[in-house]
Amino acid sequence: MASRVHTIADINASKHDYIIAKIVRLWFLPVGEKTRVYSSKEMILMDDQGCKIHASVSKTLIGRFEHLREGDVYSIRDFGVVANVGEYKTTAHDYRISFKHDTSAILLPQHEMSGNPFSFVSLDDIINKRLDCSILVDVMGNLTDVGSVEVYERNGKMIKKRVIELEDSGFKINCTLWGHYVDELNSFLASGDAKKVVVVIFSAKMKEFQGKMNLQNDINSTRIVFNPDFTDDVNLKKRATHSSQSSSQGLKNINENADELKEFADWIRRIGHGDSEKSDLQIPQDLLIQDSANPLLDLVNFAYPNLKQNMKDFRYFGERTILSPALESVEMVNDFVLSIFPGDEREYYSANTEIGGEWIPIELLQDIKCSGIPNHKLTLKKGVPVMLLRDIKPANPAFGLCNGTRLIIDELGQFVIGATIISGSHVGKKTLIPRIDFEPSDSTLPFKFKRRQFPICLCFAMTINKSQGQSLSNVGLFLRNSVLTHGQLYAAVSRVKSRRGLKILILDKEGRVSGSTKNVVKRGL
Repeated sequence: MASRVHTIADINASKHDYIIAKIVRLWFLPVGEKTRVYSSKEMILMDDQGCKIHASVSKTLIGRFEHLREGDVYSIRDFGVVANVGEYKTTAHDYRISFKHDTSAILLPQHEMSGNPFSFVSLDDIINKRLDCSILVDVMGNLTDVGSVEVYERNGKMIKKRVIELEDSGFKINCTLWGHYVDELNSFLASGDAKKVVVVIFSAKMKEFQGKMNLQNDINSTRIVFNPDFTDDVNLKKRATHSSQSSSQGLKNINENADELKEFADWIRRIGHGDSEKSDLQIPQDLLIQDSANPLLDLVNFAYPNLKQNMKDFRYFGERTILSPALESVEMVNDFVLSIFPGDEREYYSANTEIGGEWIPIELLQDIKCSGIPNHKLTLKKGVPVMLLRDIKPANPAFGLCNGTRLIIDELGQFVIGATIISGSHVGKKTLIPRIDFEPSDSTLPFKFKRRQFPICLCFAMTINKSQGQSLSNVGLFLRNSVLTHGQLYAAVSRVKSRRGLKILILDKEGRVSGSTKNVVKRGL
């Protein structure tokens, strides 16, 4: 008996004679880091009814089906059918197709396939959580904002991240792009066509973070098109034209911002290279905290605007800080901000023990301040940001409690402190911090001792060295003393995402506000 053509909607575990379908999306899944070695060939097929199904060709059969091309129509017979499962699915179909050794896929060059490959959903439906987040979606919107490029370490490799904002029918949503999708965006923006931009994202993930819906590219299946030409579809062309017209106002500043960002990046590069022949580096006026009755308060208000109104938002502290090259200056800023931070203080004192048999006055041990260990006296309030000074066992990044992690204090207990992580890959995770033992390794000390204290310090401000690897929206740089080591000024100013997010307070030897500072760069390093 002759096989009967089925629609994709008819396909199930027992009904799948053969189908006529168009490959509307095709991609490969790479094996590990080897981009030219693939574990499978993946496709999305669509029939005349506009119904879609996912199809896979295993690694051993890729050569047999190398003739398959995106955009072509095929008669496909003798394929396997499996359940469509997984954390994210490219289609809503209950099943997916698996190509077998005896599967045939015959090209039908004369077959016209009606319909378009997109199944757009509205931003309204995404934002208001009306859709199944396990199914990848197609979206269209006008580009209204572009964030800075950030770089993260993932599995030992550096990966780029950039957030864009899309708008459609009055609804706006953020979309996070990773890896080569950032390169595609950067290339498009560099082309100079970013005046009126419509963005189409094919197969985007919907993710909820802290109660808010966002979009994100899938690592392999997502495709992004800028200013698409929907020549063959009148309705889509009309919609894209409308989005393009409405995006012109929202994108009016993107090119200006790009020019500003390039100028700022060039300035940072010159600092890093030490291009200035002068002994002192003159800081642009728009980046300086000017002389006033209380310039340190002005710097704090810049780095932490509306501090009292935002003190309960842990994300607020995760995006900003004050940097200084010296620990003494950092403690000065931390004590100042703590004094104006609302709430009751609680003081914690350490237990200090001399090691080695010599008698050392306890008062001397208590007065010792060393980099990397907490002070004898630790003064805290609920809601203040702190930084871990030591890994908390188990010393595993999976727990998020590593040296340099920033947290917000939730509870001030006698034996443990409750806190919420605000940096790294565990943002929002709540944890408990115990007291632990420290043995300073400072070679300048003529004796050894042990200090038992909570492994944290205030971090309204932190040293420049502690900030390396972070990317922040607001950075105040407090230069009570000039930088002393190679590349330290560059490390400080490159922590901020934009020029508008940086202000610098420079004090000369007499404590007066200044407009220049030393930049230490050793040639040849």
